[in-house]
Amino acid sequence: MFHSQLPEPVRIPPDNDNFRWEYPIRSVEVVQVAKAVRMVSGIRAALTLADQGFTTESATLLRTVSDFAAEIIFLSEGLTSTFVKAHHEFVDQYFAPLPATPDELASRDRES
Repeated sequence: MFHSQLPEPVRIPPDNDNFRWEYPIRSVEVVQVAKAVRMVSGIRAALTLADQGFTTESATLLRTVSDFAAEIIFLSEGLTSTFVKAHHEFVDQYFAPLPATPDELASRDRES
């Protein structure tokens, strides 16, 4: 169901010997579907951990899943009412490439 909404990622040529995957379409819907997929993976992992008796670790994953749900709702509110600057920033940050080295991370401006 969700998979049909998510385009196949494209392999970006390497820089510093590290390639990365990137979605060709940078939309709110792509972010929402990707977050939903992570939710499903997190819930499955949390159930497995709970079955093995790792309740603290399971609860930590469920907290992360809850954060993903809040992010999806936040983006949905922007789609149904007014899409404000905070929505644009969230989507832009989601698609920003991750730093490849610790030096690259240290040189970036901090974002909330």
